[in-house]
Amino acid sequence: LSFSNQCSTNDGKCSHLLIIVLNFFLTYSVSSSLEVSNESLQELMYNAVSSRLLMHAYIPQPSRTPESGYSDWLRSLLPNELNSFLDRHVAMVINGKDHMDVAFDPSEFTEVCKFDLGKMYAASVMHGHFLARVHRRFKLEKRFESEHSMSMDSYMEKHGQTLNPLRAMQCTQTVNVIERRVETLFGKASIHADDACNNSGRSTRQSPNSRDIINIQLGSIKNLILHALTFGVLLWDAECYFIPHDS
Repeated sequence: LSFSNQCSTNDGKCSHLLIIVLNFFLTYSVSSSLEVSNESLQELMYNAVSSRLLMHAYIPQPSRTPESGYSDWLRSLLPNELNSFLDRHVAMVINGKDHMDVAFDPSEFTEVCKFDLGKMYAASVMHGHFLARVHRRFKLEKRFESEHSMSMDSYMEKHGQTLNPLRAMQCTQTVNVIERRVETLFGKASIHADDACNNSGRSTRQSPNSRDIINIQLGSIKNLILHALTFGVLLWDAECYFIPHDS
């Protein structure tokens, strides 16, 4: 299996995925059909991401505040090259695009409706998925082309326009996984991936829960965004394992 060959080169990262795959084929081997349904692929991808988050369970450290410790833990699951992009996305979501350089107080409370939190989470998952795709292409070009010393920040600045198509979701399974994740965290709020990434940033759908107002600290919103970004990056990893890609 090509999947097994990939795992042999990165056992720590792939062991949980191999367990999921073996369990899947043992469970469905009694089926008369050898084709894997879309629903089964979605289940595999969702469980692969969830298992990675569970295997690296967060353990609070006495020397760190709960909020900073949790964000550092999330970052530890991702490539270091993505750190600056994570910070910029968090700042843009919390402060707005025109005030990204303004520091915010993590202990400050703000009111936000549950529906908007769900849209924010979905958009951040999709952005994490995009960053993971860009990072993969960046590493490949850095290895095989003449951009050995270029940072990912410079790479994004140089190739920004040509990278935009990577924002599009290639697989319906991925979109469905995102919607399932949002639904699991925020309830059946009719939040769809196309709502999260439309140009206006506003949904055309109305949710029965859209009036549920939550009083939440900005530090908690920051960690929620980082969690969504991490989920998106890991989702791209799972997508690559289970669904063939050209890029």
